[in-house]
Amino acid sequence: MEKLFTTLITISILGKVLKIGLFYLNLKVRSSKAFIAQEVINCGGMNPMIYNQMVKDVIIDQTRDKEIEEQYELFRDEFKTKLQNKELSRGKILGIKDYLYKNVKGYPKKNFNNDAHMICSLLKATDLTKKHISTIKQFID
Repeated sequence: MEKLFTTLITISILGKVLKIGLFYLNLKVRSSKAFIAQEVINCGGMNPMIYNQMVKDVIIDQTRDKEIEEQYELFRDEFKTKLQNKELSRGKILGIKDYLYKNVKGYPKKNFNNDAHMICSLLKATDLTKKHISTIKQFID
């Protein structure tokens, strides 16, 4: 009878120790995998660890042709000098901005300080073509 009583006490103590150990282990595992809500929102509701691995596997090619890059640099320099010399009217600047905003989509989404900043950012778009550049050159000539 004494042996049975000792065995039952030992089993109940081991059960409690095991329960406490599993609870502590569960807390440890949960705390290491907890994500900030903003991380989950940025990942579109996906697990941020899976999303980050998926993003690393995708290669994004955002380069433009050399011809377009040369035309962009020429136009950028010309636009900058005309803007600094106050040779561009407000209407021309708004016309360039509206044309680029409607026709170019692959640009960085951000808040712009002014219209000239928006034009320069839109000119960095990945889907900018020779046609776009020649059209906006007509605005400033």
